[in-house]
Amino acid sequence: MLSLFIWMGYGKRVCQSQDLIAFQPIWRFLPKSGCAVAKECRMFDRILNSIQEKIRTRQYIMTYHARREMNYDDLTIYDVERIILTGEILERQKDKTTSEWKYRVVGKTVEGGKVEVIAKISPTGKLVVITVYAL
Repeated sequence: MLSLFIWMGYGKRVCQSQDLIAFQPIWRFLPKSGCAVAKECRMFDRILNSIQEKIRTRQYIMTYHARREMNYDDLTIYDVERIILTGEILERQKDKTTSEWKYRVVGKTVEGGKVEVIAKISPTGKLVVITVYAL
């Protein structure tokens, strides 16, 4: 996993004399791979928190395709919930037909297998799990 440090400017004053005023530099550690700028990571964190809250409050639906793919890969609803609750967003994609954003969330199942979930937030505010597949 790639880790990034992004320069955020100067913070509190560290040293002050007649000739020198020094400030402590601020670097923001970005642990997620694929984050080029801090704003993008904060946005994905906000979306991920929103998606996780919808799982916790049972405000989600599974498409028929997602259920079928879960059966093919021997996954349960508990696996999908765990993937979203402990996973991370890899990227967001724009749906070509509806122009809605969908998110690729990768995580681990209850048994430790790596799985990816594609999900979106519907216009009604519910989370829609579009598909699920083992990696």
